[in-house]
Amino acid sequence: MLLLSFVTTSCCKPIFRETFIIKNESSHTIQITRLRNNNIIFTITILPLSVDNPSKFYPIEICDSTVILFDGSVNAVHYSSEVKDLKVNTKALRIDDKRNINNINNYIVDEKNLACNGFDNIYTFQVTDQDYFNAVK
Repeated sequence: MLLLSFVTTSCCKPIFRETFIIKNESSHTIQITRLRNNNIIFTITILPLSVDNPSKFYPIEICDSTVILFDGSVNAVHYSSEVKDLKVNTKALRIDDKRNINNINNYIVDEKNLACNGFDNIYTFQVTDQDYFNAVK
C-alpha cells in the first residue's frame, strides 16, 4: 500500500482596504475641515453637484470635529464621539445625529470580500441641500 500525502501551504496575505468618499450633491460649494485639538489636520473643497467626481477623504477616526462650510459663509460643526461637552456650540451636530459626517453609521457602505479573508470597503457620505438648510437655521 502506498500512501501519498500532499501538504499545501498558502502564501496568501489578506488585503484590508477602507476608502472614505464625500459626494457633494448640494448646489453649494463646500469646504470640509477636520480638526483635532483645535488644529486643522485636513481641508478639502468640493464643487457643487460633484456626484460623478467624488473626493477621497481621510478616515473619520482621526478628528474630534469637522466643519462643513457652505459657499464660504454658512457652517455646520459636526462633533465626534470624543467631544462630550456641547457648550462650545449648541448648534453643532452631536455624534448620534443622522447627518453627522463623523459617524460611520451615516455612510453608505459598499463591502467587497477579497481573497484570504481580506476586504475592500468603500464608505460614502452625501452632502445635500438639506444639510445647507439645516446649517442656516
